Amino acid sequence: LNDTAPSSGGVLADETGSVRAFWTSYPTRQDGERASLFRGIPASILDIVLPDLVAGRQPQYRTFGAELSTVNIADARDLGLSELRAQAIEQADDVHRHVISISRLYAGVPAQDTLEEGDVILSIDDEIVTTFEQVERASLRESIALMILRDGEEISLTLNTHPLEGGGIERAVTWAGVLLHEPHFDLAVLKEIPHDSG
Repeated sequence: LNDTAPSSGGVLADETGSVRAFWTSYPTRQDGERASLFRGIPASILDIVLPDLVAGRQPQYRTFGAELSTVNIADARDLGLSELRAQAIEQADDVHRHVISISRLYAGVPAQDTLEEGDVILSIDDEIVTTFEQVERASLRESIALMILRDGEEISLTLNTHPLEGGGIERAVTWAGVLLHEPHFDLAVLKEIPHDSG
């Protein structure tokens, strides 16, 4: 989908008018410069938080702590993906012929101490993952077992995910006409600072 007209986001609907995805902007980096790109988020991702919201509860949400991208199977082989592992991934998902990789780590979250940019995620809790939604749903657990590919070697490790409160600002200080508070998580990610740095 090409978005040539200026856009601030919206919804993508099918021919019946059912919302299939949300069209939104993501911060990213291109050639070392901050940039943004638009992508669709599947509407099914709301299944994670919608039941709590409908019940009037604050959703309990956690994050993997990294920006993710895809690497096609052929390029993953060049990174050291074994033929056996490549076949297992292709058999597990014959639609998505790629693996998920770490493109950027968030500051101040456990992933920063556990993962490295360029790591390729092979499985989470012994399940092969090939989609961002699989990673997102697995990240709702406090701790997940990862099998990654790093520098041509498969490595098993445990990642503690990071809780996102989503309740807004809990503490603010006014000084000399300036309102100070901890940065919101999204802003902290964009500016590459720990969100609890104050």
